[in-house]
Amino acid sequence: MNSLKTCVLLTMLVIFASPAFAMDSNQATKIIKNAYEDILGREPDPSGLHEFRKKIVDDGWTEAELRKTLKESDEYKLNVINNAYEDLLDREVDESGRKYLLDKMTNDKWTESDVRKWIKESDEYKKKQ
Repeated sequence: MNSLKTCVLLTMLVIFASPAFAMDSNQATKIIKNAYEDILGREPDPSGLHEFRKKIVDDGWTEAELRKTLKESDEYKLNVINNAYEDLLDREVDESGRKYLLDKMTNDKWTESDVRKWIKESDEYKKKQ
């Protein structure tokens, strides 16, 4: 590698590894609390706060990675399923529906829109209209 490339790479390393670019614990906490509220509708529990703060501060996770991880959680998926049933069918989801939709969201990467579409295509929903 020539000396100019080496110099540029070393300069970039120094800049991006400097404290000015490092995420501090307070900034990470704010990001985590906002993401939990936006995605899960609650405050983070102490263990979640600790785990994700470590990932952001020590491992360099981005806010996008945190939000993606929360949206991949069973808690998020179950909230989506429960809310869709309440909104569209005015009832709680039954065990078989919960299992089916959780499986679809996990394995087939169904989104909230997919869940709502599936419910809207059901006989139960059509009878309510």
